[in-house]
Amino acid sequence: MLKWVTPSLGIEKGPAEPPVLETDIPDPVDPPAGCRFHTRCPYATEHCRETTPDRRSVGEASHRASCFRSGEDSEYWHSEPLEGASLDADER
Repeated sequence: MLKWVTPSLGIEKGPAEPPVLETDIPDPVDPPAGCRFHTRCPYATEHCRETTPDRRSVGEASHRASCFRSGEDSEYWHSEPLEGASLDADER
Protein backbone atom coordinates (compact mmCIF):
# COMPACT_ATOMS: atom_id res chain seq x y z
CA MET A 1 0.00 0.00 0.00
CA LEU A 2 2.86 2.39 0.70
CA LYS A 3 3.92 2.09 -2.93
CA TRP A 4 1.31 4.70 -3.88
CA VAL A 5 2.22 7.23 -1.16
CA THR A 6 6.02 7.25 -1.52
CA PRO A 7 8.23 8.70 -4.23
CA SER A 8 9.24 6.35 -7.03
CA LEU A 9 11.97 3.98 -5.94
CA GLY A 10 12.34 2.35 -9.31
CA ILE A 11 10.42 -0.69 -8.13
CA GLU A 12 7.76 -1.59 -10.65
CA LYS A 13 6.59 -4.93 -9.24
CA GLY A 14 2.99 -5.38 -8.17
CA PRO A 15 -0.27 -3.97 -9.54
CA ALA A 16 -0.16 -0.66 -11.38
CA GLU A 17 -3.28 0.67 -9.62
CA PRO A 18 -3.83 0.99 -5.86
CA PRO A 19 -5.99 -1.69 -4.29
CA VAL A 20 -9.68 -0.81 -4.04
CA LEU A 21 -11.71 -1.75 -0.99
CA GLU A 22 -14.78 -3.82 -1.78
CA THR A 23 -16.76 -2.34 1.10
CA ASP A 24 -19.13 0.58 1.18
CA ILE A 25 -17.29 3.35 3.04
CA PRO A 26 -19.90 5.90 4.12
CA ASP A 27 -19.68 9.65 3.68
CA PRO A 28 -18.25 11.07 6.94
CA VAL A 29 -20.28 14.27 6.51
CA ASP A 30 -23.54 12.33 6.12
CA PRO A 31 -23.05 9.01 7.95
CA PRO A 32 -25.65 6.25 7.61
CA ALA A 33 -28.41 5.74 10.16
CA GLY A 34 -27.71 3.34 12.98
CA CYS A 35 -24.16 2.19 13.61
CA ARG A 36 -21.89 4.17 11.32
CA PHE A 37 -19.85 1.02 10.62
CA HIS A 38 -22.70 -1.30 9.58
CA THR A 39 -22.02 -0.82 5.87
CA ARG A 40 -18.57 -2.40 6.21
CA CYS A 41 -18.91 -4.69 9.23
CA PRO A 42 -18.93 -8.43 8.47
CA TYR A 43 -21.13 -9.04 11.53
CA ALA A 44 -23.79 -6.33 11.00
CA THR A 45 -27.47 -7.11 11.54
CA GLU A 46 -30.72 -5.25 10.93
CA HIS A 47 -30.43 -3.88 14.47
CA CYS A 48 -27.09 -2.26 13.54
CA ARG A 49 -28.69 -0.60 10.52
CA GLU A 50 -31.53 0.87 12.61
CA THR A 51 -29.98 1.78 15.99
CA THR A 52 -26.84 3.65 17.09
CA PRO A 53 -24.90 1.75 19.77
CA ASP A 54 -24.08 3.42 23.09
CA ARG A 55 -20.55 3.38 24.38
CA ARG A 56 -20.18 0.75 27.11
CA SER A 57 -17.44 -0.70 29.28
CA VAL A 58 -15.99 -3.99 28.09
CA GLY A 59 -13.87 -6.20 30.31
CA GLU A 60 -11.58 -3.90 32.26
CA ALA A 61 -13.01 -0.53 33.27
CA SER A 62 -10.63 1.30 30.92
CA HIS A 63 -11.88 -0.57 27.83
CA ARG A 64 -14.93 0.82 26.04
CA ALA A 65 -16.75 -0.15 22.85
CA SER A 66 -19.58 1.22 20.73
CA CYS A 67 -20.76 -2.10 19.35
CA PHE A 68 -23.86 -4.16 20.04
CA ARG A 69 -21.76 -7.34 20.00
CA SER A 70 -20.14 -6.24 23.26
CA GLY A 71 -23.39 -6.72 25.19
CA GLU A 72 -24.98 -10.09 25.83
CA ASP A 73 -28.37 -8.46 26.43
CA SER A 74 -28.43 -6.57 23.12
CA GLU A 75 -31.24 -6.89 20.58
CA TYR A 76 -28.37 -7.46 18.10
CA TRP A 77 -28.34 -11.16 19.00
CA HIS A 78 -32.02 -11.52 17.97
CA SER A 79 -31.79 -9.55 14.73
CA GLU A 80 -31.33 -10.93 11.21
CA PRO A 81 -27.85 -10.53 9.65
CA LEU A 82 -27.52 -8.07 6.78
CA GLU A 83 -26.90 -9.43 3.31
CA GLY A 84 -23.28 -10.53 3.05
CA ALA A 85 -22.72 -10.72 6.81
CA SER A 86 -20.80 -13.80 7.89
CA LEU A 87 -22.15 -14.59 11.35
CA ASP A 88 -21.03 -17.79 12.95
CA ALA A 89 -24.06 -19.91 13.86
CA ASP A 90 -22.45 -20.72 17.24
CA GLU A 91 -22.39 -17.03 18.17
CA ARG A 92 -26.17 -16.53 17.86
